Amino acid sequence: MFNGTILLRDKNGAELTTIQKSADPVWTLQFCPQKFDTNDNILVAGGWDSKLSLYTVSGGKTVKPIGTDKDLGFDPCSISFYPTGEYFVMAGSDREITLWNKEGVKLGKIGAANDWIWSVCVHPGTNSVFAGTNSGDLVSFNVEFLRVHGLYQERYAYREQMTDVII
Repeated sequence: MFNGTILLRDKNGAELTTIQKSADPVWTLQFCPQKFDTNDNILVAGGWDSKLSLYTVSGGKTVKPIGTDKDLGFDPCSISFYPTGEYFVMAGSDREITLWNKEGVKLGKIGAANDWIWSVCVHPGTNSVFAGTNSGDLVSFNVEFLRVHGLYQERYAYREQMTDVII
């Protein structure tokens, strides 16, 4: 809501729980499309207090923050998860599209535009990212996720989810 409130409702519209973020508008919300090892859902919220908040939502009623709010230095306008739920992209008043992991760690910059980016979306069948700007431009980027491999003597290792090393 414009007053910084996030309302979670069931399919009939009955209120399940309320999250009070700040006095600034909550402009973008996105649930992670995949559940990881639990029945918890991850909710990512970006507000015009220039902060990113992550929550776990259990059964629709129990909401717990994941860590502390992250200061962004810009106002986020749009968030979109990759279909696997491991990564999401975010864009806003800084005119950039950035890549984040599901824990809220910024992994890098994907690209930039010439004006505020009001909408960003990941193509579900590819790794393409599309964004719409305040000036009416539509920009597109292709993102590659390369698997890093290593072999030393009889040990083989590879990287998974950008930060985990599997031996």
